[in-house]
Amino acid sequence: MLPLYVIAVTLAAALLFAVQPMVAKLLLPLLGGSPAVWNTSMVFFQALLLGGYAYAHALMRLRRWRDRLMLHGAVLILPALALPIALPAGLEPPSGAMPIPWTLATLALVAGLPFFAISSAGPLLQAWFSRTGHRTAHDPYFLYAASNAGSMLGLLSYPLLIERAFTLDDQGRLWTLGYTLFAALMLGAGAIAWKRAGDDTIRAHADEHTNDDHAAIGWRRRLTWVGLAAIPSSLMLGVTQYATTDIAAVPLLWVIPLALYLLTFVVAFSGRVRLSPGVLSRLAPIVAIAIAVAFLLEAREPIVLLLAVHFAGFTILALLCHVRLREDRPPASRLTEFYFWVAVGGVTGGAFNALLAPIVFDRMIEYPIAIAAACLARVVLAKPRKNRDKPNAEPARPPVWRTALADRWLTIGGVVVLLTLLVVLENLAPGLDVADAASEAELDPEPGWLIGARVGIPSVLCFLLVFHRIAFSFGLATLLIFAVAIQPQLRRDVLHVERTFFGVHEVVRSEDGNWVTLMHGTTLHGMQSTDPDFRRLATAYYHPAGPVGDVFRALHEDPRRERWGLLGLGTGAMLTYANAGERVLVIEIDPAVTRIASNPNLFTFAFDAFERRAILQLEEGDGRLVLERLGQDPDFEPLGALFVDAFTSDAIPMHLVTMEAVEIYMRALADNGVLVFHVSNRHLELAPVLLRIGVELGLVGTVHLSDPPPELRARGMQPSTWMMLARHPDHLAPAPWTQSLGGQWHPALPPDGTRLWTDRSSNILDALRLD
Repeated sequence: MLPLYVIAVTLAAALLFAVQPMVAKLLLPLLGGSPAVWNTSMVFFQALLLGGYAYAHALMRLRRWRDRLMLHGAVLILPALALPIALPAGLEPPSGAMPIPWTLATLALVAGLPFFAISSAGPLLQAWFSRTGHRTAHDPYFLYAASNAGSMLGLLSYPLLIERAFTLDDQGRLWTLGYTLFAALMLGAGAIAWKRAGDDTIRAHADEHTNDDHAAIGWRRRLTWVGLAAIPSSLMLGVTQYATTDIAAVPLLWVIPLALYLLTFVVAFSGRVRLSPGVLSRLAPIVAIAIAVAFLLEAREPIVLLLAVHFAGFTILALLCHVRLREDRPPASRLTEFYFWVAVGGVTGGAFNALLAPIVFDRMIEYPIAIAAACLARVVLAKPRKNRDKPNAEPARPPVWRTALADRWLTIGGVVVLLTLLVVLENLAPGLDVADAASEAELDPEPGWLIGARVGIPSVLCFLLVFHRIAFSFGLATLLIFAVAIQPQLRRDVLHVERTFFGVHEVVRSEDGNWVTLMHGTTLHGMQSTDPDFRRLATAYYHPAGPVGDVFRALHEDPRRERWGLLGLGTGAMLTYANAGERVLVIEIDPAVTRIASNPNLFTFAFDAFERRAILQLEEGDGRLVLERLGQDPDFEPLGALFVDAFTSDAIPMHLVTMEAVEIYMRALADNGVLVFHVSNRHLELAPVLLRIGVELGLVGTVHLSDPPPELRARGMQPSTWMMLARHPDHLAPAPWTQSLGGQWHPALPPDGTRLWTDRSSNILDALRLD
């Protein structure tokens, strides 16, 4: 009997985690990658999850087992109308403004019923198991550990196995088989519970409402559950965004914190692993101070050490909250209500990071806030329930310095913090100063003693407040927010900071004042010289001595240059090639980037192009969707060249690099037009993918790997990789630009075995660099 419940709850969670990326992949080509789409999708799935938990709670309040099973049987059968998961033929979003109602209706049509049915499985199966009379039925919360293990299975199996091995059509059929098995297991589990509990109405009703603890569950306790669930949820999103933008823009790095988040649930609720809340409570300040040290150092390397500090800290703090949740769990008869409020907390933490923080904060302050909140939870949210309403329950403590010497845990913690500080200083002190990004000038490093004073003194002072938990938490919050939001303004010449749902954009002037750069985390999005003689010179990846300069020299006095396009604006450096009378179509999805590039007080590339009387047509939106919409206009004038520059970060928009996307680009080009891709990326090798698509579409390709010499790097040129596709070789390689100063164009074919990326079959692991 127990294996049936374990398998059912594990399978349900795995299906739940697999269906969301599958549906996202279905809708991405239709709706693009705008924040409104993904926020709408998140709200939809979170609302359905809460609805499923509320339904489970309501179902268990029915008095007769027969009524429960008949109603839930109908709920399990109804999704058959929507299976297999696929988009109906001919489904197209309406034209015009962002189709949020259409998005919600499509999500409901495609996945609403199956997702709702599965989302109720976890609490229902545990509630049913508690009625079976099994020797562990009195405390069925260990099944929540199995559920989260199933979530980890779904999380890891989709990108690593399912997405690589199956097309979307096959995934839909495979998911349908999994759902059918789940529904059968669910009904079997319900039948066992019915048989074991009997159909005695009075007995079932009494089972729901006569436990001694019923009256004790008030709103204060419910809000405690919400808080203890919200903090790890916010922490998980915060550490994910920070790690993937400010430490290492590595594909699929986001999987690690999400897996750790699920693992903390597994460990806390397994029933076999017993973690002491006291130990976790003592570890929490130690890991929090270690994170504060890394923030104060503005550390960017060594990457492995930094990731270890942040992920270890997140794991300890999440475990602290989840262990407290398990300690405060109610009797099994109140289980469904408990999980509903836990779900409310998870949604609240997620909404705070994903919806509210990008509007309220211009930097990622929500991550430090969540760290401090987790430490505050040691006293505010995590008091044992029996003492929670007793004021002044804790006896007076001796002076902090004496306690610090006597308490072995604090002594160990102090040693750990000191060692962490010394290791980080030793590894990072030479790289703390902001080097000139263009000239790579060697600036005088900050003295070690000054680093120790600036970082060590406030960290130690904050740590000495550890026994005064509220004071420590607020001190920690102050320290972290200073490190994240205020210190960068003091230590660098920050000209502008702006945040959107795509992340934080920072415009910084170099210490020697010669360069202005646009950064998104660790990714450089462009730079400009402040020297009036070089202001109009394209820099970084777009330098005239590099691949882009080759293309425009080849198009000199060519009719194709009269009308060209740019997908991805950045600082606007590409616009230095826009001459008088040339018509340039510019497509940018992030309005903050548009504002930054259009502000002559920050970057003047766009302003200078207007001064040269170039004709710029700016379109905001997803590049693929904009080109598809414009291409349907009978008055649309084909482009002589289209530059696609959207792949430099780790989170590449997959729908912009599939065969269907390239077909849209080619339809926007003139017959002799060239399609130029910027494929520089630290972690992904995209040229073979695009060359494979070119072969499938009958196109020819050429690649340029530019590695400029030191003298060109000193003038702002950065190494880059570019490639082109065209319908005929004559359109690609005129003699004047087969070779440039930084490298050489050469015809290229994809390596044997390169998989074809389509809207229905693509996986980022195919392009991952292994060197």
